[in-house]
Amino acid sequence: MKNYTPICPKNPYICKMRDVCEEFRNGTCPYAKYEGHKPYDNANVVVNIFKDFQEIIVYKKTFLVPNEATIKSDIDRTRLFKRLENGTLIPLKDDITIKRIQSSLFNSYKRSADSIYGYLLTNEWDYFFTLTFSPDQVNRNDDNAVKELWTRFAHNFTRRKAFKDVKILCVPERHEACEEYPRGALHFHCLFGNCNLDKYLTLARYPDNAFNRKLHRVYCPITNASGELIYNCSLWTYGFNTVCKIAKEDNQLKVVNYIAKYVNKQNKIGYGYKRYFHTRNLDFKEKYVLLMDTEMQKQLVKHNEIFKDNEKFTIYRVYGQN
Repeated sequence: MKNYTPICPKNPYICKMRDVCEEFRNGTCPYAKYEGHKPYDNANVVVNIFKDFQEIIVYKKTFLVPNEATIKSDIDRTRLFKRLENGTLIPLKDDITIKRIQSSLFNSYKRSADSIYGYLLTNEWDYFFTLTFSPDQVNRNDDNAVKELWTRFAHNFTRRKAFKDVKILCVPERHEACEEYPRGALHFHCLFGNCNLDKYLTLARYPDNAFNRKLHRVYCPITNASGELIYNCSLWTYGFNTVCKIAKEDNQLKVVNYIAKYVNKQNKIGYGYKRYFHTRNLDFKEKYVLLMDTEMQKQLVKHNEIFKDNEKFTIYRVYGQN
């Protein structure tokens, strides 16, 4: 292809023609000759294999993936900003555009969401925790101090002999902003698996006050919106906590219900912050990225049910065939 001009000759990833340019895909583009560049192929199907089901995503349009490489190998993780002590973000380069910032944030969110669901649906979980931090324990406006407390807890927890094989997946979320906490204080939603914490749990009960006496529920067990009992865990000493047990028979359904809404809120965490934490022993989904014609797609999904369909893609799922 001739007579096309990239937006920036030094960065072919924002070239206007890259989606249709054979030179870019096969590695002969004169603007793509820099260290780390790999030729690209088209793809239109993603297959995710989880513990209990298989998911096939068929895209309406093709997209580019690195040739003979996993999708994660060519991610540009270069920081666009540096953060000052007061929290202000300063651009590291003069040529940063609003469009590039939005693209970076969106792609980062997509990668995080994909990873969270990859861990979420490939492991079995026993408990769902919500952990908050007391102002007596930490300055809740200091995100680093809050995350340091979480790291200390996780480190001490996994050092216990009884919990050395525990599996943990943790998603931070911000409370609503207020005068005391302008950015919103962090709290954590966590899944724990491969452990038994029952002896550390006590039923959460309504306190004795005028409001609860009026409703005749003083000291009655507290339940969530699904009618499940809520517990408190004595192992968390840095603030308030609630715990729900996850039954084995509805493990996948429950964990998705618990975590999905918090994954969708991740854009509120802030630029440059980790969107999830996990122990290193988690299983992860198998993932394949393919290019298929219409007939091959039909053969691939013929035994699968449509789970979701929109203008960009169709998701098919089949359960119990792994």
